[in-house]
Amino acid sequence: MTGSNIKSHQRSPSYPAINLIIAIDKINELYSNIGCNLVHADSILETLGYTLKSGQGHLVIAALRKFGLLTYESKGSSLKGMLTDLALRIVLDERENTKEKEDAIREAALEPEIHKELLEHYNYNLPDDNSIKYYLVMDKGFSDIGAKKFINEFRTTIEFAKVQNNDNISPDVTDIGVQESQTPPSILEVIDKNKEGDIMNPRTDTNNNANDTEIMDFPIPLSLKSAVIIRSSFPMSEDDWTLMIGLLNSYKHILIKKAKKRENNNANDID
Repeated sequence: MTGSNIKSHQRSPSYPAINLIIAIDKINELYSNIGCNLVHADSILETLGYTLKSGQGHLVIAALRKFGLLTYESKGSSLKGMLTDLALRIVLDERENTKEKEDAIREAALEPEIHKELLEHYNYNLPDDNSIKYYLVMDKGFSDIGAKKFINEFRTTIEFAKVQNNDNISPDVTDIGVQESQTPPSILEVIDKNKEGDIMNPRTDTNNNANDTEIMDFPIPLSLKSAVIIRSSFPMSEDDWTLMIGLLNSYKHILIKKAKKRENNNANDID
């Protein structure tokens, strides 16, 4: 067996199996169901929709612990867990753009040891993915596949948590289908734009970069009066799609609560 074959089958060092965006969505789900209570570990798995023997479920739980969002402790012969203070600082802060919440999210992003180690190794100025992968495989004992999966999780997490200054983020980091110079529209901006009557018009823009990537606005009607727009190069990659779904899920609790408030207001009007 050659050295390269041994490398491809080796076990990579421990890292979060999910990115921080998805992790925060999970702790929101846990808080909605178990609150601040100390509950049996099996109940945590079931609350998140996993079976007790689900390998993926246990990887998600491990990731939440790595981010410092969930703690486990032995109680007699059983294992119980609860959300940490750090998790509650994120979940309970529903204010928009608060420094306290941003700091808590940044703290969670730096909890995994491998995250801090990699950032410090490059002095918080990350090179391209291939350079990072070479370092992880040759110096940190990652497999080739493990390094690629970790880089995807790591990049997504530190961008979401704004760990680096924009000037220090490598140009190829952007993974969400918009250019770094652009700001994706908020949900409310999309709805407001629909009132102007032009939201349903697809648009394509050709960037003057080296790859000549075509960016297209793809409107998705939600009703006769509203729609959302996906701005991306099409067809989207699997990684872009996964990241987009994770981002949408991370805002789900905010949007659903707002919708419920509107429903309650309507009910009061009827009464």
